[in-house]
Amino acid sequence: MLNTPNLNRIKFLIILSWAACLTTGISPLQADEIIDIEDGDVSGLNSAIERANQSGERTFIRLVGDGAYSYQLPENSPPKITGTIILDGKGAVFSGDGSTALGPLLEIGEGGSLELSNVVIRDFESDQPGTSEQGLIIVSDGASLSLESVRISSVDTHSSGKSSGAVVLNYGNIQLSKVRASAISVVTESQYAVVFMNNLGEATLENVFIIDGRIDAPELPAQSVAAYIHNGPFATLNIRSSTFIRETSPSGTTSKLLAIERTVERPGVFREIAMGGTMILDLGCTFSENVVSTGFNLISTTEPCPAKSNTDITGFYSNAARFENAPQGGPFVVLPPNSPALDRITGDTYTCPNRDAMGGLRPKDGTGDGISQCDIGAFETSGNTPLFSGGENGLFYSRGRDGHYVTIENTRPNEYLIFWNTFDQSGNQGWVLGIGSRSGNTILADGYYQTEGILTPGAGADVNTSEMVDWGSIRIELESCLNGRFIYDSLLSEFGSGAFTLDRLAYIEGLGCLD
Repeated sequence: MLNTPNLNRIKFLIILSWAACLTTGISPLQADEIIDIEDGDVSGLNSAIERANQSGERTFIRLVGDGAYSYQLPENSPPKITGTIILDGKGAVFSGDGSTALGPLLEIGEGGSLELSNVVIRDFESDQPGTSEQGLIIVSDGASLSLESVRISSVDTHSSGKSSGAVVLNYGNIQLSKVRASAISVVTESQYAVVFMNNLGEATLENVFIIDGRIDAPELPAQSVAAYIHNGPFATLNIRSSTFIRETSPSGTTSKLLAIERTVERPGVFREIAMGGTMILDLGCTFSENVVSTGFNLISTTEPCPAKSNTDITGFYSNAARFENAPQGGPFVVLPPNSPALDRITGDTYTCPNRDAMGGLRPKDGTGDGISQCDIGAFETSGNTPLFSGGENGLFYSRGRDGHYVTIENTRPNEYLIFWNTFDQSGNQGWVLGIGSRSGNTILADGYYQTEGILTPGAGADVNTSEMVDWGSIRIELESCLNGRFIYDSLLSEFGSGAFTLDRLAYIEGLGCLD
């Protein structure tokens, strides 16, 4: 039997833990149907998309965490999406091994909707010139696409003319959040090419990071222009809390953030193009007088987009940012202690969203002056708490086993409270509590099980009527912020012993996690 001091200690920790606010992402509860796809099963994924198209229901498709899905475009391209699909990649990789065409990898047709999260898209290459109607990702008129926590890297395309060669072609509505793109290049036969997105519809970019987008025009004279984003004459573009950087470019070429197109029939007519809380390094704009600043932009370049707000910062700043690579997360930006972007933005929700491009929380006090304000750009320098410095806190689950949830709470220095919402071998609901400590990347805890209690509506439960018994041992091995392993050995025959994988479901508000 658990002694009274430990029982009271557990109850106190329970109260503390449930007071924390958990932030969650896309939930299967939002869907009418759930389809799980095995690792590498591209054919199964294509079939699931076709099934969703035909069903007319909101379909949730789950991939295997850190799985690998290889495409040889156009042979095994997914069907055009005309249904409503939520696709959670769980860190899976879509790779273009052997592809000879740009795509499409994803095409959303009229009336279709795709919410894609937690995937890496990389290693796609086209060996033939593309047209303005091609792209790796295509959103048709009347379609919508949401990309969240998506990385795109090592994409090489060919352009045959103006506004062609882009990775993303949008005629509909596209929302990009926590999207990072790097090492995208275009071989062009024209003096003008689009690198990342050709926007002919409505686009919103929040916490987007693009670095090292470039063109190669070996047969052309100098001053070929690569635009990260081309905005059509009647397209709407909204950029906030993002970072755009030119790291390298072949000699004789010019890289620009925006190329904004006027029409011959209606010269000078534009839809709104707004930008706020955004960092631009060594990139200019064409027709940049049409960009409306919503404030708090840092434009460090010799060819700036003109500032139109008294909160914007312009001029060349060599100390604005430093590039680094996360162990498992690709390139990102760190702001040095003297960066003019640190703690620059007052905390309005428009230019200061809740999270940054790495999933870190805003605002944080990057300068240490006691004032918590947002940093300019896609990354909050102090926005993530490292694993085992608070980042381990949060909610985990076992994929494919709904109803099994593990909560980890670091309540004191090297003291951990564990909740395991589970079932015994007879299917009876059971809550296992644990108190333990950490050694390296492993949390070891003694488990306890409540066998009886009383609920009094409108009043607290009587401590004397709550009974807890020793349950056994719990071992949690966290491999990263997202994944781990849960190992248990119970003293109670109805639970036995076993092990299962852990996948992150939610973080603790105010902490986040960084590997």
